Amino acid sequence: MPNSKVSVLMSVYNGEKYLCEAIDSVLNQTFEDFEFIIVNDGSVDKTNEILNSYRDRRINLIDNKENAGLSKSLNTGLSRARGEYIARMDADDISLPERFKRQIDFLDKNPSIGLLGTSVEFIKMENVAKGIYRPPLHHDEIKAYLLINNCLWHPTIMARRDVMQKVGGYNDSLQAAADYDIMVKIAKISKLRNLEDILLHYRCEDNYYTKVRRRQQLECAFETSLKTFQYSMKDIVIDREAYKRWWWQFHWLLAGRHEKWLFTIPKFERGDTKHIKYFRDLIERYPEGKHIWGAQLKAFEEQIMDYNSG
Repeated sequence: MPNSKVSVLMSVYNGEKYLCEAIDSVLNQTFEDFEFIIVNDGSVDKTNEILNSYRDRRINLIDNKENAGLSKSLNTGLSRARGEYIARMDADDISLPERFKRQIDFLDKNPSIGLLGTSVEFIKMENVAKGIYRPPLHHDEIKAYLLINNCLWHPTIMARRDVMQKVGGYNDSLQAAADYDIMVKIAKISKLRNLEDILLHYRCEDNYYTKVRRRQQLECAFETSLKTFQYSMKDIVIDREAYKRWWWQFHWLLAGRHEKWLFTIPKFERGDTKHIKYFRDLIERYPEGKHIWGAQLKAFEEQIMDYNSG
């Protein structure tokens, strides 16, 4: 059997609630030349029963006997992938029917782009719209954003398989935010892009587990941001604790009201404000990133300086 154009990677752990809807959204894509690699990561609910109920020849099931975690499971799937492109999919989201076609058309026409994301619409448990995320679109904008956090929504991405292999796949030593880590690595060897089109519905559940998980993601994202910032500054040694205070305060400013509880923000110490200058210097290296961070940095200076002087 010839290799498919696209390998779709999904890992699922106890995902019975929305799994059928997620799988069906992939199988019902208008572009049909793909293999669908699904890793059952040690589920103990009805996930296995649901997966084995499908008879589509494009589905390739992998069964982890024990829960290995998302990054390890994705690397297992990536090692089996044979497609030119790798498309990510989560077990509770919905890919819109034209998603694969739109992304493949773009990547085929733009060989310099190594990884492509899209805008997303957030949905609640019963598929009720909750909001829209429109990310920065172009490479320089994305690189500027990646200094501080990820802006490529992981389940929307489609990447060239050879690019993902060159960076060694996902860092499975990270407990969370491995997607941010791999985006930063890919940005060093290839161009990144986001489509403005909404091509995925991303499910948001507001419960204690997801909030704890979000905090864990932010903690891991800080580590990646620190490494990215240091790499970009090269000749300037960044004080870890000072940058940590700066980073958490800045994210507190960016957070919506429903996420403010995630942040215990330490006040600046003498000399910490130099990180604002460092960040402005970096922005100058990515001119298209000015409209991503410029106004927000000004607001940060005004609001956080008031906070620190209180």
